[in-house]
Amino acid sequence: MFTGIIEQTGRVVAARDEGGYLEVTLAPERPWPDLSLGESVACSGACLTVTGGDEVGFSVQLSHETLAK
Repeated sequence: MFTGIIEQTGRVVAARDEGGYLEVTLAPERPWPDLSLGESVACSGACLTVTGGDEVGFSVQLSHETLAK
């Protein structure tokens, strides 16, 4: 059950198959300067861990198990 507050929306700007996982880059609608590596972000109901980022957006890694759901 989701009990948080939606802070913003965004879009997928890149997806790369890395063999063991899918690396997805997301671009939020507004800059998100306080987002840090290792932080957990809920994306369409899935809780994902931030693995990278730049001024445009941030990256997460989706395992095969996550993709199967």
